[in-house]
Amino acid sequence: MRAKKILCLGLILMFFSFLTGCTKAVEITEIDAFSFSCSNSMEFFSEQRYSLEPSLGGYAVVVKPAFSPPEDAIFCTVDESFVRELEDLLRKYEIGKWNGFHKSSKFAMDGDSFQLNIRMKDGSSLEADGYMKWPKNYSSFVTELAALFGKLEGSNVEIREIESFDFYYSNGYMAYSDQVYTLEYADGGYIAKIKPAFVPKEEELSFPVE
Repeated sequence: MRAKKILCLGLILMFFSFLTGCTKAVEITEIDAFSFSCSNSMEFFSEQRYSLEPSLGGYAVVVKPAFSPPEDAIFCTVDESFVRELEDLLRKYEIGKWNGFHKSSKFAMDGDSFQLNIRMKDGSSLEADGYMKWPKNYSSFVTELAALFGKLEGSNVEIREIESFDFYYSNGYMAYSDQVYTLEYADGGYIAKIKPAFVPKEEELSFPVE
């Protein structure tokens, strides 16, 4: 009889966990990749975006401040010291507890939203998002996050040796209007591919370059 009661209690707890979307908190250890964005659907260029991922012994960062067009986004690189600051900030506001936060207001047609994704070097990950609903410490965290990444404004990527290059442009209203230019390093040299506008993909040009 006692075993049945324990089983029933366990099932009830699992049911309520499912209903409330509870997910185990994630420990903030060493970050491998980070992405945060927030925006207001009523305002042009309102999106703020901060991302970080490993690249060539450091980390590649994209900073897109609020109310600036996408083409003004900042691309730069940072070292481990910057990542440690970010990890400290995440721990300060207990962002690990945000894992599994997926809430939205059913009555708001236009408003603010956010999305957060973090991947740790140990393989664990954190996901959270909301629309007119926010987890604990949200405002304070976003303010300090913007200040941290804001220190990188004015930075730029130094163009050194290119390993790969990819450019794409298209007019969505005209068939075959896309132009594609790529460059890939392979076997001690580079392979260039060119797909001119108004030419089908099967007529794409491919040739080695120095």
